Amino acid sequence: MSDKELRERVRLFGNLLGNILNAQAGERVFVAVETLRKGYLTLHGKENVRKRQQLAEFISELDPETLTHVGRCGQGRLMRHCASFTTRTSLRSSCRQCWSGLPISP
Repeated sequence: MSDKELRERVRLFGNLLGNILNAQAGERVFVAVETLRKGYLTLHGKENVRKRQQLAEFISELDPETLTHVGRCGQGRLMRHCASFTTRTSLRSSCRQCWSGLPISP
């Protein structure tokens, strides 16, 4: 399989996953997941303290229900690695059920 074919398949599966997420969890959760996914992807190539702070603020402003769904979508792992310790601690205390089973370390 060529690199181009592999990228096409990854894109296809990503689109399918997005459609399923939108259908099952709703647009609010889909938008939150996409915002975090795209935001943290930009940080992967180059650190940007301001962007990281904006993403941490976005996470802290999510309502508990949306945060629970985002955590269940696997974004809990992303947040665990990328969000600040203070934000994670705050989120953990305000929404314990979404963090159950996710190791939170300082």
